[in-house]
Amino acid sequence: MSIRVTTDIPHGNVADVEIVERDGISEVLFSAHPNGGTEALWFCFRVTIEGNEIPDTVRLTLRHPDTLLGSPRSEKVRPVIRRSDQDWERINPGLDTELPDGRWTVSWDVENPSTTLDMAFCYPYGKDELHATLRDIAGVFRPD
Repeated sequence: MSIRVTTDIPHGNVADVEIVERDGISEVLFSAHPNGGTEALWFCFRVTIEGNEIPDTVRLTLRHPDTLLGSPRSEKVRPVIRRSDQDWERINPGLDTELPDGRWTVSWDVENPSTTLDMAFCYPYGKDELHATLRDIAGVFRPD
């Protein structure tokens, strides 16, 4: 089994990726990329699991959550995931872990991850989704 992470999906954004095996769990550690800004606004990436065996659980661990815009504590950070092109679903709050130097991470355990697993800080809305929403609420808002 091998795991790789890519941003080759719409709205892809991730940095500082590391994949480790820890206590029998495949863990993907990552950071949100600020793309030249002072704070990161989002993360969105795809985890691909290749090989015959898919792990029961994949742990996704956000490094440097304090650099995200808004409240970074785990009870406020509830990303969405999508397994193998199914619908997006909001996941439960993660687990904060304080590191020995005072920094901290937030982790989410995703059970039954399938061969591809997309994760995003919020539902990834692009131009197509924006235009569909504007059509659905015709007259309430307009693009400027």
